[in-house]
Amino acid sequence: MRAGTRTWWPTQTSFCVGARVNPGAQDPAAEIARARAKVRAGAHFLVSRPVYELDSLRRVVTALAAEQVPLLLSVTPLRSFEEADYLANEVPGVTISPDTLRVMERAGRGAARAAGVDLAAGLLRDARPLVSGVIVTAVEEDLAGLAPLLAAAG
Repeated sequence: MRAGTRTWWPTQTSFCVGARVNPGAQDPAAEIARARAKVRAGAHFLVSRPVYELDSLRRVVTALAAEQVPLLLSVTPLRSFEEADYLANEVPGVTISPDTLRVMERAGRGAARAAGVDLAAGLLRDARPLVSGVIVTAVEEDLAGLAPLLAAAG
């Protein structure tokens, strides 16, 4: 190297390999088998698809306990009853409880986003002890409206 130039030290690049797991899969046994295969193949951590209810997450956490692999929970607050109804009835592998649908329907258009944030924050508070971390995905212009969700995420 010439005088005045940086000295570069050779370093080795390192990666963490993650893989997706779907707690709401239509065939939970097959999904758990796929997740185990991903861990055996070298996945260092798992990331859930967005979760809207706790029961399926508990099943996945219990089934994968022996793998001792970190699980990151993805949470996306619902924005409307129409979105919740569509996800519940038209998207395979997404589970939304009837209680959640009722809350979103009763909230109406004016309060649906706030209701979705509150539901997601409650889910996060309950799920936090089960997972190694959370990924919050939200399309929101008003970040202050996400405060309860971000507080629950820790």
